[in-house]
Amino acid sequence: MSEKRALVVGAGLSGATIARTLADSGVKVTVWEKEKYVGGAISDYKKDDYFVQRHGPHLFHTSSEEAYAFLSRFTEWFDYRHTVRSHITSKYIDRYTLSTDIKDKYIPVPFNFTSLEALYPADKAKKIESVLVGKYGADAAVSISELRLNPDPEIKEFAEFVYETVFKYYSFKQWGLDMAAIDPAVFKRVPVRTGYIDGYFADKYQAMPKDGFSAIVENMLKSENIVVETGVDALERLEIEDKSIKVYGKPSDYPVIFTGCIDELCGDRFGRLPYRTLRFDLKEEDTPSYQPYGVVNYTVTEPFTRISEFKKFTVENSRAKTSVTVREYPRSYDRESKLSPYYPMPTAEAKESYAKYADYVKDIKNLYFAGRLGSYVYVNMDKAVDRALELAHKILEAAFIG
Repeated sequence: MSEKRALVVGAGLSGATIARTLADSGVKVTVWEKEKYVGGAISDYKKDDYFVQRHGPHLFHTSSEEAYAFLSRFTEWFDYRHTVRSHITSKYIDRYTLSTDIKDKYIPVPFNFTSLEALYPADKAKKIESVLVGKYGADAAVSISELRLNPDPEIKEFAEFVYETVFKYYSFKQWGLDMAAIDPAVFKRVPVRTGYIDGYFADKYQAMPKDGFSAIVENMLKSENIVVETGVDALERLEIEDKSIKVYGKPSDYPVIFTGCIDELCGDRFGRLPYRTLRFDLKEEDTPSYQPYGVVNYTVTEPFTRISEFKKFTVENSRAKTSVTVREYPRSYDRESKLSPYYPMPTAEAKESYAKYADYVKDIKNLYFAGRLGSYVYVNMDKAVDRALELAHKILEAAFIG
């Protein structure tokens, strides 16, 4: 190979991380992006003095030194500790004979002792707190699945209450499935906390980019070794045939990194993989502050899952007189719609289907898959960066060093 080169399909966070890492090692990288803009699911644009995120709220948090250091090359940050509230009304919890004055309360998510005391009579709340701390310790993070399996009757009753009011209907809206059919790992993302710690995340670094997330990706792709083409449908230029990846009909002799849907690249050989998508209802509210928190979950009411108010978490202080909100309506993804696939389905059957595709392409040594869609895995931004950096170094060693 006379010149070190590579092709990256997709200019989202994973694709851009890989492209920049390769470029920094002297590889000439071409990036194809289907949209007219870069950034993928984390892309945003400026409205007044804050950023509107095209694909719903994204918050950066990590305990990974490598991910934080890498992204910090391309942005300045401002500290931001994300808090989420769940909208609760007495209509849906009367069966538990709890407090009688519950009307339009906003309780912390993840569910903690502040949440518990807002919904339970004081004496019962203290008793449950004592039992939970005795079993799991103070300030522990326990999955709802684990709580529901606890044989202690008080813990079990409490777990069922949290399950009904926080997880059950919300999860059904989000995934279109009962919790029993969903990978339990999904629910570890939002644990129950045995203490008063508030805040959605517990990571060492919690911050937002001063110039937005799109600027991070744009800065990553600013390299003399990177050429970006937007508005490109890569499936019109790529095909898998004879255990090789062809570009413009010819077998590629350089690495091709694909961050789109693996089933589409493989021509749906084993059927379409299931994904969930979202319909976003953006609205400019005629008020400088629409709701008391940046994100409010609607766990047992409304057909949408949450309302996010962008100015509350995309800038440190906003002086804008109006505010953009977004309501999220989950649904199954189908290619015929104008919506994008966002979440691989976290079920055993979906993983088995993906495994067939992974096995089919494993012998194509210069074809790599990355990102949520390409790897068919639901990960946060920091994990996406970690995985992309790891893959980029693997490619460098396999294709250009080893």
